[in-house]
Amino acid sequence: MVAMKYNVDVSRESEDWLATVTNLEGVSTWATTFANLDRNGREAIALAEDLPEGAESSLTISWSVPTDSHPELDTAIQIAQQRRYLVQAQQDLEPKVRSAISALTQAALLGMTAGRVSPTHNPGSRAISLDQVSGVLN
Repeated sequence: MVAMKYNVDVSRESEDWLATVTNLEGVSTWATTFANLDRNGREAIALAEDLPEGAESSLTISWSVPTDSHPELDTAIQIAQQRRYLVQAQQDLEPKVRSAISALTQAALLGMTAGRVSPTHNPGSRAISLDQVSGVLN
């Protein structure tokens, strides 16, 4: 399934930020800060699309902000989007890191190399199992 990209037009009204999702009819929100507008916009999209809990952080949003009156916003938006991408990439890597740490920790505890421990995680592997290692050590 291809992830949908949401287009959001942003405007300023007095001290408030207003956002309208142009490719979802009737979806709009507001906030007093741009950071809160990002959060509120993501929540509004998730509600309108009936997305699962927590899906807001992975939404792809193209923000259209009138930078003529606030040129610094264009840079701030680019930085925020890069930061969000990096946070998501880190979250995607965490299970792999935990698995690698587990394999390396087991290797150190058993006096084995990670290459010998790693195959023990795969059933049907021809490598020695952790139970066999425990039997030898006891």
